[in-house]
Amino acid sequence: MLLADSFSEYALPAFSMAHAGVQPPCSIAWLAVLAYTLQIYFDFSGYSDMAIGLSRLFGIKLPVNFNSPYKSPNIVEFWRRWHMTLSQFLRDYLYLPLGGNRHGKVRRHINLMTTMLLGGLWHGANWTFVLWGFYHGALLVIHRLAGRYLPDHSWLRPFNIAGTFLAVCIGWVFFRAASLHDAWLIIGRMFVPTLGTELSLLQLRCVAAILVATALGYAMAGAINLRRLERSVPAIWLGSALAGLLLIALLLVPEDGKTFLYFQF
Repeated sequence: MLLADSFSEYALPAFSMAHAGVQPPCSIAWLAVLAYTLQIYFDFSGYSDMAIGLSRLFGIKLPVNFNSPYKSPNIVEFWRRWHMTLSQFLRDYLYLPLGGNRHGKVRRHINLMTTMLLGGLWHGANWTFVLWGFYHGALLVIHRLAGRYLPDHSWLRPFNIAGTFLAVCIGWVFFRAASLHDAWLIIGRMFVPTLGTELSLLQLRCVAAILVATALGYAMAGAINLRRLERSVPAIWLGSALAGLLLIALLLVPEDGKTFLYFQF
């Protein structure tokens, strides 16, 4: 939740420039998209974890809502890990009543696209959300059509994760942008390199926040085996390193608090 506040600050400049009709440099566009990608995850995942923890105090067990979605090797796995309660709702109350996969491949793909379009519209009556839903629906259909022809080797998994993460990042542009024009302006600049752009202090802080968030995320998700580290690294060094990461995270948080992102949905 702390880093979510800081990432909102880093994502704002590029989207504000696009909304004003100004094309942001490639580096600013990429950092803004990466910042928003992490902001929306830490914001909503942190809120969900707080809700789950608080409910336990009253003897209520809420379902887990996120399961390291950015480590998904494909877009189907991403939707099994991201906002899992919404994914289950869309499956049970839209996809299956529409017929699911019971009426052939063509009907299955139509049902999948319809479900994702309505899922996008559920977030807001804006063409950006509709296009976001269409985009993810198209990714799911493409994976269903081509997934079985793609090689599935363990050494390819890091590349599959990176490709899925990139595809999700591009989709978040539509989700964040105020209009389709703003979204296309950001995406267009992401793939047009600009030379001679100097990184500002804000951008350097954004890079630092991304690195810190990645390190903390992997540590908390168990990707780093802390028990193994404890046997090879003195406990005082390990504790100091983790405390240092938390301190850096606190320093990267802006002074003025930001509104919880999902209040608008």
